[in-house]
Amino acid sequence: KSRVKDAYDTKAQETGFFPGGCIYFGYDHSRQTINGKVGSVLIPGDTAETIKAMFRIYADPDTSLREVCDYVRENNLPVTVVQNGEHIKRRFDASNVAAVLKNPLYVRADKNVYEYLFRHNYRIIDDIDDYDGIHGLFWHNYRSKTDRYVKLGYHEGLVDSDTWIAVQEKFASHIIPKRKGTVTRSFLSGITRCPHCEHAVKIDYTHNPRSGSSWRYFSCTAINSLSDCCDQRHIKLKVKDVEEYVYEEMKKHIEEFEVKGNTPESRSAEAEKLHSDILRIDTEVAKLMDKLADADTVLFDYIQERVKKLHSEKTQLEQKLFNVERKVKKIDTDPIIEPFKEWDSLSIEAQNKIARLLIDKVYVSDIEGVTIHFAF
Repeated sequence: KSRVKDAYDTKAQETGFFPGGCIYFGYDHSRQTINGKVGSVLIPGDTAETIKAMFRIYADPDTSLREVCDYVRENNLPVTVVQNGEHIKRRFDASNVAAVLKNPLYVRADKNVYEYLFRHNYRIIDDIDDYDGIHGLFWHNYRSKTDRYVKLGYHEGLVDSDTWIAVQEKFASHIIPKRKGTVTRSFLSGITRCPHCEHAVKIDYTHNPRSGSSWRYFSCTAINSLSDCCDQRHIKLKVKDVEEYVYEEMKKHIEEFEVKGNTPESRSAEAEKLHSDILRIDTEVAKLMDKLADADTVLFDYIQERVKKLHSEKTQLEQKLFNVERKVKKIDTDPIIEPFKEWDSLSIEAQNKIARLLIDKVYVSDIEGVTIHFAF
């Protein structure tokens, strides 16, 4: 069994052909010759339209997996596939849809995807320059926590990188979709987290009919799970106090953002500096490599160490550049700054929408207090 797996892994890492088995939903396949070798290549099928819709709908922060299923059914999107010569109608539930949405097979993998996978400890077979924003990825050992790896396929992806990454980040942050018909009790709803177990912290409401009093309170949702790792199931911090603190911090953050001039122009200047630093490293490495041929043992060892250090510096600079360019693409402060000026007159739902744009997570703890992770 081990030898069979080793052989499969070796073959999977050598080419971008479809490795065999059941054809992935969204694709058909055809025999093609690439680089002198013949193999099966995935090609978009009738159900590709359904895949694109699934990603598009779920990328909305307020959409649940069940709503994706409902959309596919209500719009009669194609779900029929051919298996063993028979036409079979695929049935989707939330878990099936989640498996599809997490698969990098469907992304048009570019350098942003490479960076995302690198940051999430995937072993990446291909060089970053091969991530052309066209081809998808085969995902191997995806259940492994230590040796998940990806290989660029010869097939074209179906979904752009921004959408795919947004969906992965939604899964990773455990965003709880806003259910229709429910009441938003605070502008913090949906963004509070427990720093001890990373579960969501919900805002509950209690009313005492005898005294006529009512109050809101925080509770860690780990109490509803099988996890017993959380030390704080019930949180004593008052919701109102946390709201006031977060509001003041949001106000400061917006003022700092405007004062510092974090405009696309200034961020572009930062990106240019990073590009220049990367180019400087590439130039130094090229000069060192030219000296290798005439180097003695001492110089050879020095050059090796220096190149290794420069490579590490370059990797860090590329990560910074990736973050800067992603922020330039995504940040549009108009929907935040202007409505924020009318904060007191906004509904809780409108305040919550602004808070979600401005804040990634608010960690709430009786021990550690309140920690805010801003989105930019």
